[in-house]
Amino acid sequence: MKVVCVLDSWGKTTPNVDRQSVTATTNLGAIDSPRRAALCVLEKVCKSVEASLEHVPFKKLDFGSTSVLEEFYNADVVVVDMTIPVQQSALFYHIGVRQSMGMKHNIVLFYDTDVEQSLSLKLSCGANVEFLPYLVDANSVPVVVENSTLPQDMCMHPEKGMSLYYQLKKRLIELQKENIAHQKERFLNDLRKARQSYKGEELVKHLDGMRRRLDDPQLLSVDVVFNMLLSFRDIQEYNSMVKLVEDLENIPNNTISSSIGIQYHYAFALNRRNKEGDRQKALNVVTKALSKTDNQTPDMLCLCGRIYKDMFVESDYTDKEALDNAILWYRKGFERQPHEYAGINLATLLVISGKDFSTCQELQRIGLILNNLIGKKGSLPSLTDYWDVATFFEISVLAQDFGKAVQAAECMFSLEPPYWYLKSTVGNITLINRFRKTSSQTGDYQLFCFWMDFFVEATKTETSATTFPVLVLEPTKNFMPSYVQINCDGENKEVRLWNVVQIAETKQQSQWTFQATSIKGVSLYKRDCRAVFIYVMENSDDFHIFFSSESQRLSFYTMVSDMISDQANAQIFTSMDEEEVVDFEYDLDDKNNRVVLGRGTYGIVYAARDKKTQVRIAIKEIPEKRTQKFSHYRGNQTTE
Repeated sequence: MKVVCVLDSWGKTTPNVDRQSVTATTNLGAIDSPRRAALCVLEKVCKSVEASLEHVPFKKLDFGSTSVLEEFYNADVVVVDMTIPVQQSALFYHIGVRQSMGMKHNIVLFYDTDVEQSLSLKLSCGANVEFLPYLVDANSVPVVVENSTLPQDMCMHPEKGMSLYYQLKKRLIELQKENIAHQKERFLNDLRKARQSYKGEELVKHLDGMRRRLDDPQLLSVDVVFNMLLSFRDIQEYNSMVKLVEDLENIPNNTISSSIGIQYHYAFALNRRNKEGDRQKALNVVTKALSKTDNQTPDMLCLCGRIYKDMFVESDYTDKEALDNAILWYRKGFERQPHEYAGINLATLLVISGKDFSTCQELQRIGLILNNLIGKKGSLPSLTDYWDVATFFEISVLAQDFGKAVQAAECMFSLEPPYWYLKSTVGNITLINRFRKTSSQTGDYQLFCFWMDFFVEATKTETSATTFPVLVLEPTKNFMPSYVQINCDGENKEVRLWNVVQIAETKQQSQWTFQATSIKGVSLYKRDCRAVFIYVMENSDDFHIFFSSESQRLSFYTMVSDMISDQANAQIFTSMDEEEVVDFEYDLDDKNNRVVLGRGTYGIVYAARDKKTQVRIAIKEIPEKRTQKFSHYRGNQTTE
């Protein structure tokens, strides 16, 4: 069948990738007046909802032109006119292909002059196909009808009621909203997976790619921006947080950046970034927000206290006004809703101001409330939230109960918190120790001092030390707080290891010195980025040593490797480099089946997305019996 397509009758608009794409398929060569009117309506509707409209010639679609098929199958919405009976079979086939790919937005128009044919088409449409039969009124306005009838001399408002314009616009707006909601859901799901799957620099690069996806204005909403800010916060990308909010503020008629949650994280990031003028700007943002009663939430009140606290520390502890303001705002936050964060900071600042836990009723009351709040969450070993454990640690230090503080420190280590979590906790303890001297020399206090050294080292991004606080995993699976020291100078190269507290009731050895010649080898522990194994001649158990951070481990590993590298029997184990493969996930349809893009002689092609770059890709699966034919391509493809 040959159909003449007269595109000049309608003009041609170029699809805009940033907007919803709508494909209209028509036989323009044989078009009559009612169908011309219907297509004029479609163009007007697409313009009103800011959707791009592209005309696809039926004969090219029926012929199977690759570019036309790709355009048709990938459109967000297709609108097809099935008035010409000979085209119906082919059009239904191509709509079926779209449905198999999960493309469920399909609209069928039909100039309804035949009741039986109209009913037949309606029954054939099925799910995910919208059927709109229409006629034209006395003013040539297309009107959606039922039963192929239209009252004689009827005049319909061209943009209201059952007019084709109104019905099409209503459906396109609904589909547009659904499409936007799906995009947001997909974005948030990808963001969650990124936080779970990546760490370090790899996560930074991945989040940077996610941030570029927000250039699509349809994705912008309070929940999407809020989750993006949380992701940046977790990796301390404060500059990215500030830039994201300030970019939003430059968008005309933007209301997202004025949300209380967004303003909170904007002020938080400014305070943490702390470039010139940032801290004062953060204070201005918070005080402006707090001027409204509805915004006086515990988090916002405590953030104001945190800014003043940082100002006090930044003044080398001389700005007493900042200290008083910090206490004031933390107290307001704690009174508004007693919780761990406000309570522990208020207690810390009260101790700094000269209050004593044994005589200050406010401190004692805060301690009771905090212990009750933590106790409700379960026993200490069962806590999985770092801040709950850190609060228990800090309140134990304030009460000078160092035995409980040591127990909490062990739990903090097992949770593997980000270094900035530890930095916040260490900062509070350092403040307490600066303004309150402790003369205790008990074993618990010695262990507490070890854990403070351990956490301080964990907050350092670079290290040049030769002595490290470490945990040695005993054969009993208990951790032994210890120190390890490396001497690389001169001829007497050695590694010393000693426990912090000797076990008096046993004769177990508590310190060792290994000459370089007695060290058989060193290796990295793959299951924990903070641990190494060191193998020695005279010790059958060897040593499984955990450092405070990955950088500490790497520094130790490098120094020991260099120390023993010239020994003939030394063994230095590292993880083997592997060929880089694409980490991807398949696109799924509504039935949770993988989306098929095509089938070939050797395998099936599926739609997928590169999890690292967020770029859409195609994955071809080749059965194992055929892989020998493609062995020379293995470096460039992924198969299952």
